[in-house]
Formats: sequence, structure tokens, C-alpha cells
Amino acid sequence: MPEEFIDWTEGSWRMSPQTQESPSLLFCADWAPVRALERGVLDSPGSLYSEAIRAELKRSNRRVVNVETTLQRIPGKLPQEVKEGPSFCAPATAVNDLLSAGFDIALLANNHMGDYGAAGLVETREILVEAGLQTCGTGTSQEDAYAACVIDVEGHSVALVNFHEGEEGAHTERNPALAGWDLARVHREIARQKAAGHRVVALPHSDREFFPVPAPYGQRAYRSLVDAGADIVIGHHPHVPRGVEIYKGAPIIYSQGNFLFWSGQPGLMRRLGYMVRLHLLPDGKLAFRLLPYRITPEGLRRLEGAERQWLFSQLESVSGEALTPESVQAYWHAAMDALSEDEWLSDATGMAYTFKCMRERHPQGIARLRTRLLCPAHHHFMTEGISRVLEGKHGTSPPELIEKFRLWTGTAEGPIPVNR
Repeated sequence: MPEEFIDWTEGSWRMSPQTQESPSLLFCADWAPVRALERGVLDSPGSLYSEAIRAELKRSNRRVVNVETTLQRIPGKLPQEVKEGPSFCAPATAVNDLLSAGFDIALLANNHMGDYGAAGLVETREILVEAGLQTCGTGTSQEDAYAACVIDVEGHSVALVNFHEGEEGAHTERNPALAGWDLARVHREIARQKAAGHRVVALPHSDREFFPVPAPYGQRAYRSLVDAGADIVIGHHPHVPRGVEIYKGAPIIYSQGNFLFWSGQPGLMRRLGYMVRLHLLPDGKLAFRLLPYRITPEGLRRLEGAERQWLFSQLESVSGEALTPESVQAYWHAAMDALSEDEWLSDATGMAYTFKCMRERHPQGIARLRTRLLCPAHHHFMTEGISRVLEGKHGTSPPELIEKFRLWTGTAEGPIPVNR
């Protein structure tokens, strides 16, 4: 069987009966006890994970999760950063939900960890460490923030390298204790950990939200992590599940979707995601299985039967040939063409609202413009789309790519009932 072959009937790679007995880590994406999930996390820690999900959590030797919110001992005491999107904060007691689920390691390099400035980041890290969790992606200095979290998994040494794109309140020039979008520094850390004999897992929190495939700049960045020595790349932040490619023998998982995170926005794909069980094989190789679930206001339940196979079929459709650089570029253009030229220039770029806020001297509008200029996900989308409009290319994408984009963004629905 070719090394690049992914078994999409099972959502697995290199799996065998013997592989299932090898040590493993479980990677979960965005955890944030906000909106519909807040009361369940605070009132009954662990109650939002179905029995099947809890069983999957227990099967791995170590468990890693992206903590997508600040934790505070006195919520509301710290001032919020000025930013475009929502600011997330949960009481310190929310950490009990992470402990109930058995998590060992918290990833903190994400776009919400700066919502309450450096003080919010420091307090969050203190709460997690006091509860017994290791943290990754932040530190007492920028050098410390980029340093890998090295763990032992049944005699296998694994280095976790976590960083993010520097969006909104988490800009690293204002919050240097977060690992940001300094790819040269990330590459050096990956190479250093690889030279030390560790297996390296790169964990970026980045890329354009709600797209079925990575943005061209995102794919180049993720592939560069493998070129630097990463054995696997596992991404989150887009809020929707994406496909997988095997690049130079290393898997790149472009997005797991959300985990315990309820957006409340319409769209089937925003309510589906998967955990990644990574197996450490004795010959130094890796294997993985994707474990899909449904996110509901009542918590997480495992996908079964036809629902599971439908999701895997969709992930297969945005893997393989869909992840050649040429195809990724075509999807990127289709995302721009899903709106009319007028809608794109006013809504997708956000310029109409931005300039209205700026005229009124509204700080949020100025922060919005800063994000579009500095954050790669927004900057690349805006500048390339403007060029397509000027060149008369807007609206020329194949209809089938636009429909795929609409399924992922939620303006078109799939066969699974959205509200079930």
C-alpha cells in the first residue's frame, strides 16, 4: 500500500491491529466554555462529553487540547484588548472540565489568548499549571514561548511546537510571551528538536476560517514545517474540519474543526470536527486515526454510521488532488467568487464597516483595519481579491468549487440535519 494512502473508510493512516496497541497521544482542537456550553462546563465538569467521547479520551496515553479562552480568578476584573471579534473569558473553575476529560497539555498560542492582554495570559497559564497541566506556546519571554514542550510517552520522546498567526488581541509585538507567526524562529525550534532525537509535532493555530482547503500561503507555511523537520503537522483555528495530505512522507492535517466550542452560527461543517489519535510506532514512524464527532448545545457526541461516512467522504474530496498547490489556489479564488463583486468589495474585505468606524473614531474599526493589514489570513485574502477585481477575473471560478465553499461556510447544507 502506498505510504501516502489514507483509508477514508476509517479515517486512518498506517493503522493495523498491531498499531492500535502502540503508545498514543490524542490531539483535540478548540476548547472554549462559551455561549451554550458555558453552564455545562461550570456546573457539571465533564458532563458535555458523551460516554463514547470519554472512552476515546481514555484510550490514549497523553491528551492535548487547544485552550481557546483566557481563565480568570475574578472574571471581568482585567480590561479587554481593543479588537474586532469577541473576547473570551471563563472562571478559573472551568479548568475542572479539562481535568475531568483527562487532558495533560494545554496549547495556548491562539488568537484569544491575548484578549485580556499580558495579564490575562499570565493568569491563564498560572491557573492551568496549578491544576497540573503542562502548557505550550507561551512563556515568560518570547524565546521561552517558542520553545517546544517535550514530553515522554511510554519511552517515546515527543516535542510539541505550538504557534499562531498573531490575529487581533494576540499580536506578539504587544504580547511577546506568545509564540506568533515568526516562521524562521519556528523552523529553528523544529530543527533543534529533531536534531535532539525527538519526534516533532507542529501545532499551528492559523489560516483562513471556514474554508474547505488551506489558503495558498497557509499550505506553503505548513509544508515548510515538514521541510524544517516536523514529523506531522496538526492545525486548528478555521472552525471547520479539513482534509489531510501526506507531504514528503509526513501528514499535514489542515484543520480539526472545533472541539468543545459552540459558535451558534449556521452551517453543518461548523458543528463537526475530529480528534486525532497519533500512534508512536517502534520503528520511529507514526500512524493516526481521525475520530469524528458532532458538536451540539448539549455537548459532544461521536459520529456513527452514515453521518461518519458522509464526513469522511467530504474530507476525502478535499484531500489528495484537491491539495495540489494549483487546486488550493483555485479554491482560494472560488472563496472570493462566492460573493458578487460588490458584496466582496464591501462585505468580504470589511472595508465598508471599517471606514464607517474609523470616521466615527470607533476603536474597534481601527483594530479591524489593523487585523486586515497585519494578519496573514486577512491580508492575503484582501490583497489578492482586490487584484482579481482590477484584472477582471472576479466571478470566473468553476461553479462546483463555489458550491463546495458554500457547504463549508454554511450558505449551503449537506444531507445531515443541522440541528440534530
